[in-house]
Amino acid sequence: MSKAYLATTPEISQSRKSQILSAKAILSAMFALLLGAVMFLSPARAFARAGAAGQVSVGISVSFGPPPLPVYTQPMCPGPGYIWTPGYWAWDPAYGYYWVPGTWVLAPFRGALWTPGYWGWDPGRAVFLWHVGYWGPVVGFYGGIDYGFGYPGRGYYGGFWRDNMFYYNRDANRINYYNIHNVYYQRAPRFFRTRCSYNGGDGGINARPDRRDFMAERQRRMGPSNWQDRQEHMARGMPEMRWSQNRGRPRIAATSRPERFMGRGVVRASRGGGNYRFQRQADQHRFQNAGWHQFNGQAGRHNQGGFRPQGQRNFRNAPQQRNQQQRQRYQQQRNQAGWHQFNGQPGRQNQGGFRSAPQQRNQQQRQPRYQQQRNGQQRYQQQQQRFQRQPQQRYGQAQQRYHQQQQRFQRQPQQRYGQAQQRYRQQQQRSQQFRQQRNNNYRQMRQQQGARQQRFYQQRQGGNRQRPMRPQQQQRGGNQRGNNNRGKPGNPHGHGHRG
Repeated sequence: MSKAYLATTPEISQSRKSQILSAKAILSAMFALLLGAVMFLSPARAFARAGAAGQVSVGISVSFGPPPLPVYTQPMCPGPGYIWTPGYWAWDPAYGYYWVPGTWVLAPFRGALWTPGYWGWDPGRAVFLWHVGYWGPVVGFYGGIDYGFGYPGRGYYGGFWRDNMFYYNRDANRINYYNIHNVYYQRAPRFFRTRCSYNGGDGGINARPDRRDFMAERQRRMGPSNWQDRQEHMARGMPEMRWSQNRGRPRIAATSRPERFMGRGVVRASRGGGNYRFQRQADQHRFQNAGWHQFNGQAGRHNQGGFRPQGQRNFRNAPQQRNQQQRQRYQQQRNQAGWHQFNGQPGRQNQGGFRSAPQQRNQQQRQPRYQQQRNGQQRYQQQQQRFQRQPQQRYGQAQQRYHQQQQRFQRQPQQRYGQAQQRYRQQQQRSQQFRQQRNNNYRQMRQQQGARQQRFYQQRQGGNRQRPMRPQQQQRGGNQRGNNNRGKPGNPHGHGHRG
């Protein structure tokens, strides 16, 4: 609504005109503020993109490298669409390196793949810098670190996207076939075969990005998701995840889902990755920060001496305790050497006719040293004698064991020969008994056979001796012929022939 229109409309009152003008002024001011905010935020977004292109987390630089990667198994994939993000060693200035467990993370958008972060050596600043991982359509350069499970050091072999679905490689991932059906098999290569967790520097992996890695950096990408940030935050607050306590073998090496550090799906490291090259520097950093505690609700505040307020705990740092113990030992040595409090004046030397305290101290120091040397020589001689006796004793014991073995070996053949002879005699006796019994049986059989033959000959010599009838014929009353021909001589029951 313009000013001319307001002037030509008599129906609108003067108060209504002022309200309309004030509303227009407010709208124009709000538009100007919005335009200024957009112009102000555009350089910040450009700076954020530049920082993402460099992949370096500002403010995280360490003078010594991280520990080697631990050895662990991958938990089961919870469902389709999850991408494996491997574990890594993160840095905290107060506690040193701590382990962030690997986990399955839902992809933030379709076609997203995770490029892991890595520690890289900067020769110009002589420090290790942390290169933050990112999500993108392709996997870029991650320092040649062999994270395993599809990340052999270059590229990604754990799966791929097709038709808005992610297909998992069985060789690189642990898959539940009841929930996930988009599965294939491809042999995942291994390029570097080492548990080293940093690129460059002393003992690091010598890998450099190629043309495909540079092309991946120019594509659309985004930083870690909120789930990954929470996973790292929880690991930072757990003391058992720090290298100073787990010594490269964390209790929680991987989880099936982010922020789930208990229950099913939690995997423990089976063993450490090997010898830590920078162990001395890590221990030195831990000892230096041993005196920093949480005091009065302020993390990292140093106890500066004095009395503690009522109701608060007074944490003394380790360097102050060590200095106080050294001062107490020095005061005890001075008191023992002849320095006393005389007439209320501490430290006054005894000025009598006796020798001075430094002389006493030197003589007392010389005597223990000489005694220590003599004791050391005696211990050395005893050790030499023990070392000389030990081989003789061992040789004598070995000879004794050898003689015992020889005696056993000599006795054993004799015993076995005697046992064999006894068994042979028993077998001979058994065989002789068997032969005797067989011969006896044969003689009886021959005797029975001879008796039968003799009875047979006697029957034949009997002449007209009537052949005995069978029992059946006797019951029937004769044979068939006798029944048909009654009265014949052959029928005992016959009554003769009827004419």
